This record gives sequence, C-alpha cells and structure tokens, in this order.
Amino acid sequence: MFSDLLPRIFIHKDNGQEIRLTDPDKNLSPEEVCDSYSVLYAILATAKIVGPEFKNDTAEYLPDAQDVLKDRAKSAPVHQVPMVFKPQLYATL
Repeated sequence: MFSDLLPRIFIHKDNGQEIRLTDPDKNLSPEEVCDSYSVLYAILATAKIVGPEFKNDTAEYLPDAQDVLKDRAKSAPVHQVPMVFKPQLYATL
C-alpha cells in the first residue's frame, strides 16, 4: 500500500491552530499513534481517525476530536439536580 511508503503526519487542530504530529513508529496503527499522543493532547484518546489523505508526499491523518465532542453533547443530556441541605443529618455526627 502507498501509505506504507510515505511518511505519516497526524494533524491535530487545537484552538484553531493546526499542530502537525510526526509518526513515532510506523508499525503503530493510527489509533495507537493517537493514543501515544494523548499524553500531551488528552482529546486524542477518543478521537476518530480520518484519512489518510495524500498530500505533499505524505499520508496525512486527521484525528477528528470535534465529532466526538459533538456526539457526547448530543448523547449525554445535562440534568441539574437541586442541592438540598438537611441539617438534621449533620446534627447526629
């Protein structure tokens, strides 16, 4: 496959900036590469990988963390629970 011959670049977008991450080990899967970079960029631990897209003699992968954030927002509704202070519970301590 062509992607085995070309260097891989992982492009992480953070606060509107494009961060180009080099491939730490060509034997790792794209998911494993993102997992290894998740120490620096925690969002990459759950990112979906898009690619490769072949540009400028490289195979570019885009860890798409924004889709994960959108999916979480849709699937996890926020419920507000009122806090109730019951002084009688603390009186027995």
